[in-house]
Amino acid sequence: MYMSSCDYCEEEFSDEESKLDHELIEHEDEMSGHDQSEKKSRLNKLEQEKKAKRNERKKKIKYGSVTAVAAILLAGAAFSVAENLEALEPESNTTIGIGTPVHWHADYQITVCGDERIPRGGPELAHTHGEKEFHLEGVRTTREEATLDWVLDNLGANFSDTSIYGKSECSGEPANLTVRVNGEPLQEPEDYVIKDGDSIDIELG
Repeated sequence: MYMSSCDYCEEEFSDEESKLDHELIEHEDEMSGHDQSEKKSRLNKLEQEKKAKRNERKKKIKYGSVTAVAAILLAGAAFSVAENLEALEPESNTTIGIGTPVHWHADYQITVCGDERIPRGGPELAHTHGEKEFHLEGVRTTREEATLDWVLDNLGANFSDTSIYGKSECSGEPANLTVRVNGEPLQEPEDYVIKDGDSIDIELG
């Protein structure tokens, strides 16, 4: 803690500014012009430092307030976005998702004459990322865009009820095309509407 006595009397002060004030007022006649100039310069410097600290505190308070307001606004915006996203959540597989956004996935296995096939590419509505999973995304405008036939054709598999990848035979002999969804065989696979969570097994052999 700062403690200092006056240079001209025995009075003590707890800060330098008060000491200089006292000396310049009470003992001005006792000091030389040089001492007066030095003490006034020092006092002015101390006052400037104090003013700078006050301004810094004000800035911190101001920026703190702005930050708090910004945080509140961001929280409100995030809540609003979350509400909007919730409103746009994909429909469940109780419908085929026509006219509303979907983001569905269905596992698949395609075997052609003993060889596994993994179609690649495809449009946003139906693609695979080179994985054994159909990614069905976006807004489908017709029932056809939800069918197994439309999905496979857009993935280059050239699908029908009796052929796939343009093949309907193996080793020169007629082959049977079977399609099972979740373990159940389909009688009209072209027309089947793929649903979220389906497991589709397609085999030509």
